[in-house]
Amino acid sequence: MHDLLSKKFYVYLYVILTLVLSWLFTADLQGQLLCIFLCCSVNITFALLNKQIDFSSHLSFKVNTGMFLFVLYNFCSSLNYGAFFDGGKKEFLVNNSMRSFIPASYAPFETLFNCSIIVCFVLIMPIILVATINIKDYNILYLICILNCTALALVGILVKLSGADKMMGLVDPPFGAERYFFSSFTYKNHWSIFALIHILLIAKSLDNKVSKIKIKSGVFVAVVIFVLSLSIVLSGSRSCMLLLIPVLFSVTYKIIGVTVKKRLKRLILSATSVFVIITLLFTLLYLYKEGFDETKNVTSIYVEGYMKGKFGTRYMLTRDTWAMFMEKPIYGWGLGAYENVFNYYNGVGFKGDDHVSQHVYVFAHNDILQTLSELGLIGCTILGIPVILFYFGKIRFANLSSEIIWLLFVDALVIGYSLIEFPLRCPLILVILALVNANIVAYYSVNKSHIMSSS
Repeated sequence: MHDLLSKKFYVYLYVILTLVLSWLFTADLQGQLLCIFLCCSVNITFALLNKQIDFSSHLSFKVNTGMFLFVLYNFCSSLNYGAFFDGGKKEFLVNNSMRSFIPASYAPFETLFNCSIIVCFVLIMPIILVATINIKDYNILYLICILNCTALALVGILVKLSGADKMMGLVDPPFGAERYFFSSFTYKNHWSIFALIHILLIAKSLDNKVSKIKIKSGVFVAVVIFVLSLSIVLSGSRSCMLLLIPVLFSVTYKIIGVTVKKRLKRLILSATSVFVIITLLFTLLYLYKEGFDETKNVTSIYVEGYMKGKFGTRYMLTRDTWAMFMEKPIYGWGLGAYENVFNYYNGVGFKGDDHVSQHVYVFAHNDILQTLSELGLIGCTILGIPVILFYFGKIRFANLSSEIIWLLFVDALVIGYSLIEFPLRCPLILVILALVNANIVAYYSVNKSHIMSSS
C-alpha cells in the first residue's frame, strides 16, 4: 500500500500543479513559476528520500556536460554586466574590445532566472516524470488535462458571451490585456494553442496501446473537440483559427479510421466532417456579433495594410529583432535581456535624440528569434546539445509508433507556432510540454524493451 501511494504521489502532484496554474494564478506569471519550482523541489526531495530516481539511468555524461556548460555560460554572462547607467541614460558597451570576446548580459538577474526556467522545463521536470511515473499513468494524466482544458474553455465561452471584462468573470486582466484575455489566459493566442494541444492529445489517447485507460465514448470525444474548437474561434485568435483546420482534419481522420479502413473513403469523410464543423463554428461566431465584428475589422485592417505595402507590427518586430541579433550574433545579449535592449533597435515610433522607442516590447512574437538574439549562436548551440542528446538520442532506436508520432506532432505544432508567437513563454504550456516530452522518452523505454526481448 505504501509503495502504491508512493508511486501515485507524483501523479497527484502533477495534477495539483496543473489545476493550480490553470485556476489560481491566472494573471500572475511570477506566482506560476514559483509554484512550478516548488513542485519540482518537492518531487526531487520525495523521490530521493524514497530512492526512486536514478539520474544516471536517464542522463548520460554528454547530457550532463552539455547542461552544465549551458548553466556556466549564463552564469559567466551574468557576471559580465554589459551595460551601465550614466545619468539615467543607458550606454551599451558593444564595441568595448576588453569585453567583446566573452559573453555578457544586459540583464544579469533575468539571465540567471531564465536559465533556471529552461533547465527546469527542458530537463529536470521531464526527467522527474520519466523516472517516477508509470507508463500506464500518462493517459490518466492526459484525460485529467483534457477535462481541465474543457472546463477552462466552457468558462471562457460563458464569460465571452456574457460580455464580462474580467478574466473568468472574477479577476481584472493585467494592463494591456483587456482585449486579449480568454478564460484564465491573459493572451488569446496562448489559450488557443493550449486548446489545440489538447485536441491532439485526444487523438493520441484514442490510439494508446499501453494504458488501460482509453477515451472510448464517441459522444464525449465529439463534444470536447467541439467545445475546444469553439473556444478558439470565439477567442479571436486568427492564426489558431487557421491551424484549427489541419488539426481537426488529422484528428477526424484518426477517429474515422477506427471504423473506416479504406483510405479514400476516410479522406472524403474527414474533409466533409471538417467542412461541416468549421461552417458551424463560424456560423456561431457570426451570431456572436461583437466577436465577429472585431475579428472582421482587425482582419480587414491587416489585409488593407498589406495590399498598400504597409507591413504589420509582427514584421517590424522580426526585422528589428534580427538587427538586434546581428549586432551580437556570437554571444547574444543575455537571457531575458530582450526587453532592456530591444527598444534601442525598434524602428517603430522613434522619439527624441536618444532613439528610444515610445513603445515597450517585452516579446518579439517569435520565440526562436528572440532566444537566438538573447543567447547568440554559441549559447543556442550549447543548449541544443543536451536537448538533442536527451530527446532525439532516446528515440532514434525506437519504432516510431503512432503514439510517439502524435506526441511529436504536439512538439512540432508548438515549435512551428513559436516562429510567429511566444507560446514558450507561457508556464502552463511548458508544463504540458514537459509531460508530452517525458512521455516520448517513456515510450522509447517500452519500445526498446520490447525490441530487446523479441530479438
